[in-house]
Amino acid sequence: MPNLTKEDKLSILKRLVKRIKNWRSQKSLPMIFLMGSPNFSESSPEFQQWLKDTNEGISVVFGRYSHWLAEFNDIRYSETMSVLLGDHNAREINFWKGLDAAQSLLESMIEDIEADRVAVIEGVPSKKPDSTGEDETASGSVRARQNVVHEIGLFQSRLGFNKAILLKQLGVEDFTNVDGLQYISFAEDRIEQAFPELIRALKREGLLL
Repeated sequence: MPNLTKEDKLSILKRLVKRIKNWRSQKSLPMIFLMGSPNFSESSPEFQQWLKDTNEGISVVFGRYSHWLAEFNDIRYSETMSVLLGDHNAREINFWKGLDAAQSLLESMIEDIEADRVAVIEGVPSKKPDSTGEDETASGSVRARQNVVHEIGLFQSRLGFNKAILLKQLGVEDFTNVDGLQYISFAEDRIEQAFPELIRALKREGLLL
């Protein structure tokens, strides 16, 4: 996943919104008089390309497993009955309702990025190694507290992988939320070792100058 700046992310999403607005302006009466009625529909090449570009854009900005992408793909631009009955007016109404929902969702993503929210999460063992009842694996490594693992997944989904910054103690077992991803590591009781890299991450997200 590329390391995008805040401006990069906003630019991607705003361009996707602009295309919807351009279609809507072409649908206005003055434009219809000049250019004729636009033939936008769920099957039109322009819409299918926008759908593909929007899926790719959201994936780049927030990650493939973001709740934003799931919500976007839940939007419907047609209803089965209107298609079966060949009701052109109903199909057009449902199509534009779907685009309205998509625009609203994209604008919510833009607001989320502009809010500059970042989560910093610490992954450490649930107990000291010499304690009883610790989360120790068969290989002798230890696991992070399971509620923290859950919270990491929630923040990654909500904020995206770049804004859910994980500080992980050396020796703590990797888990699927960070499999293949970068995290900031530190030795036991030496969390300050992670601070330089954490500062760089916060600067990357525009929270520090």
